[in-house]
Amino acid sequence: MDKSILNNLFQKYIDGFETINSPENNETYKWAIAYDWKELFDINAPDFAAMLYKVLPTTVNLIDNSKVEPLNGLCIYSKHEPDTVREMFRNLFGNKEDDIDTMQSRIDHFLISNEKLTDKYAHGSWRYANAQNTVMAYIFLNDPENNFLYKSTEVRKFAECVNFSGELGSGKTFNIKEYYRMCNEIVDAIKEYP
Repeated sequence: MDKSILNNLFQKYIDGFETINSPENNETYKWAIAYDWKELFDINAPDFAAMLYKVLPTTVNLIDNSKVEPLNGLCIYSKHEPDTVREMFRNLFGNKEDDIDTMQSRIDHFLISNEKLTDKYAHGSWRYANAQNTVMAYIFLNDPENNFLYKSTEVRKFAECVNFSGELGSGKTFNIKEYYRMCNEIVDAIKEYP
């Protein structure tokens, strides 16, 4: 990764901080979503479906949007099988000390479980499908200090911009290990920047 390009980006961010974080352009809402998630999401909630429905609107456009509603789908499924959906999240969040390969395995398991629920309760619908990026969003919201959001197009463009040497892949070939390596290198560079 080219540190001079990164440092240039950091400086541009600092110089444009007021504009970037103005009410019209505010991207800090993602941190507010993470805060709200931590306040509302309770893996042990007696009424898991009701709890998920409370969390849903706090995520704004981070997970669901006008085309797909993967979290809303989980809310619907939790009305029928709250313990199944609860266990999906419990397994997904696992142990914070797990390695990246274990995290990828947990993500894959979550996606398979979601597909089974979709077949059962919304057969043929693509609207409630979760994907690598949405499941990574749940992981981020659960532990934003140690995890990262993922948007394929933006990540590829950024990696290209900073001359990241790793192969990130995309879709089913997405390489979470390389993605986390890139993100951790960026975090380290931010900490070094004055």
